[in-house]
Amino acid sequence: MIEIRANPRPGLVSALLEMRIDGEPAPDLETFGNLGFVIRGGFETTTVLTAHALEWLSQHPGLRALLNTRRETPLDPAAEEFLRYFTAAPGDGQTFSEDVELMGSTSRRASGLDFVGDGKPRPVGPGPLRHPTWGHRQRWWAVSAEIFPSSRVQRDRALYSGQARRARSQRWETDR
Repeated sequence: MIEIRANPRPGLVSALLEMRIDGEPAPDLETFGNLGFVIRGGFETTTVLTAHALEWLSQHPGLRALLNTRRETPLDPAAEEFLRYFTAAPGDGQTFSEDVELMGSTSRRASGLDFVGDGKPRPVGPGPLRHPTWGHRQRWWAVSAEIFPSSRVQRDRALYSGQARRARSQRWETDR
């Protein structure tokens, strides 16, 4: 961070290091946190998805050969199917900003709920529900609707494939 601050260059890391909060330079802890999100979000999910896709292609040489013969055709449909079929980020979490009554249990302010999916491929759904890759919170619409009743979450959509019912959860506490 010190070197990049001394010699800024175009890019996301420099932009994060130049970040301001209320006109003041962001605290280092805030900057470290944001850098961690960028690295994890961009590296881990891409690596996991790529590894699963390559493993699957190695187990299906006929389909791999078919994809190789279609180099002049965009591979978007194949890429879209890999995104749907493999879970790049099987979990998510939420920290509560106030006490919340959720499914018969009280979650205290600053406690959290960890959502963990079962890692199974989902059926293709209609329209924006085609798969959860582009908006991972879709998986948790039913739970999110309980946590954030005033949000734009729609409970009926959450139940279209029963995803929320198949998830398991874990609670954690923080000192804040």
